[in-house]
Amino acid sequence: MPRKGIVPNTITYSTLIDGFCKAGRLQEAEKLFSEMQDCGQLPSNQTYSIILDGLCNNQQLSEVIELLREMEGNKLEPDIVAYSIIIEALFKAGKIESATDVFSGLSSKGVLPDVWTQYNDQGTLQRRPLS
Repeated sequence: MPRKGIVPNTITYSTLIDGFCKAGRLQEAEKLFSEMQDCGQLPSNQTYSIILDGLCNNQQLSEVIELLREMEGNKLEPDIVAYSIIIEALFKAGKIESATDVFSGLSSKGVLPDVWTQYNDQGTLQRRPLS
């Protein structure tokens, strides 16, 4: 992607990666994600959340754990957005116990559900707007 000495920034890469993920072109998104890092642009929490969402939407849950470890290796702690994506994907995949385990472990990681994320007693994750 870099041409004529111009290197896109993290926001530009994240936008393109998001577009590829939403178009179902996950391999291209992952390639761009690698290229981004090769060019010295470090992914942000938002970039990781975009990739996590793409992986989850394509039922690639095993790669999600790998990506979380990579985040931690890059000194980025997953935030509530990343965890909400993962919990929701686990519920959709029928992995209720895994989803509840992830949710239950949030407070020990210093991550608290925000006004958009609520775990209800029926074992589902709900997103609700501010009222």
